[in-house]
Amino acid sequence: MSDRIILLQTQENQITEYLVKMGLRLESFEWKINYAMGHDVKHDILEHINSSYYFDFGFNSRLRRFVISYAPGKQMRIEYGDSSVWLTILSVFVEWMKSLKREIEAPDLWTRYREEYEKSFQLDVGAAPSDAPFSHVQSERIIKAIQELKKEIRRSYNPNEVQWKFIEEKLDRMAEESKRMDIRQWVSNMAGNALAISISLALNAEEAKSLWYAFVNTVGNAADSISVVFQSVSKLIT
Repeated sequence: MSDRIILLQTQENQITEYLVKMGLRLESFEWKINYAMGHDVKHDILEHINSSYYFDFGFNSRLRRFVISYAPGKQMRIEYGDSSVWLTILSVFVEWMKSLKREIEAPDLWTRYREEYEKSFQLDVGAAPSDAPFSHVQSERIIKAIQELKKEIRRSYNPNEVQWKFIEEKLDRMAEESKRMDIRQWVSNMAGNALAISISLALNAEEAKSLWYAFVNTVGNAADSISVVFQSVSKLIT
């Protein structure tokens, strides 16, 4: 016998049958009960164990209506509904299963692309020269090269206003840091800035490589004392 406080055994059976038909594994779910002490609503909650998703079958004894919440929804993270008719609630549950299947099978593109970017921009800062700062001549070359890099990024990637503000702040900081920061740290920061700009532009791995080469062909050529570093990094992402 079911130990639900809201659902009938036959209603729970319907839910079970739909889960099986949808190809969802029953062991991936568990039932929880919430009596909501002091309130008119009690809950049978079906939780998906390996995510934060759930379907909450609530019932308001004062209004004599089902009150439900569920995640994921069709268009929002959490959605809500109510009805006095079980078949209406069941139809919402069926749509929820479709949304659940869609979300748990969807790849995490943010994590995947970020990992690709980090691998692409992996930098052996130990290959950099000593901890000495750039010379005045080198710094001036870098500053001019960064201005050229700005033009290249605008021409090639057409960033929107928000993206461009972020990119410009990163590149202006690089220019300023070339005047005072030691070479080893500056090179490490530069690789991180290239990564951050790639992510802000939502570039795929190949586009991110192209952006890196834009850094190499402008800033790298200007900072001739660290050309060996740019060459080693370029080999890593080829």
